[in-house]
Amino acid sequence: MVLGIEHIHPKESTHFVRGGLDQILCKIAAEKDKIIAFSFSDILNSPQRSKLLARMMFNIKLCKKYKVKVFFSNFSMEQMEMRSARDLLSFWNVLGGAGKGCLEIQKQS
Repeated sequence: MVLGIEHIHPKESTHFVRGGLDQILCKIAAEKDKIIAFSFSDILNSPQRSKLLARMMFNIKLCKKYKVKVFFSNFSMEQMEMRSARDLLSFWNVLGGAGKGCLEIQKQS
């Protein structure tokens, strides 16, 4: 499982989003059966949410195109950061993660 790939490049390019993933990494991840994970806690604690959301949306599009397994969960460190599975599912749909076989949500008990 690869988590936090959006944080690799500190600066954006003028002409494109630098999400940390590209077609080569997606093909390798699909071949090797790797999982790309996205953290809701990163979004909550990010000082630049708009940049992080754009990178996540870009990475989700690439993962869907190359059929890479993805995982979206809280990954929270504090109790106040916890969200219900329904809230996470709704937010995942907004990010563009809706679709067949593209969503796994870890249910917290």
